[in-house]
Amino acid sequence: MVGGAMSLTYVHHNNAAMAAYLREVHNNYPDITKLYSIGKTVKGRVFILFREARCHGMLI
Repeated sequence: MVGGAMSLTYVHHNNAAMAAYLREVHNNYPDITKLYSIGKTVKGRVFILFREARCHGMLI
C-alpha cells in the first residue's frame, strides 16, 4: 500500500479468461450474483451479462 491506497495491477483479459473469471465469481457467490447470456457477437462469441445483487434480492 502506498499512501493508504492499495496498488492495483491492470491486466488485459481475453474473452475466454473474462468469461471464466465471471463464472468463478458467480460460483463462489451464487446468492448475490447472476449470469445471463444475452446473445452473440457477429464473430459468434457469447455476450455475458454479470449482475451483482447486494440488497435483499434487489439487483444493482
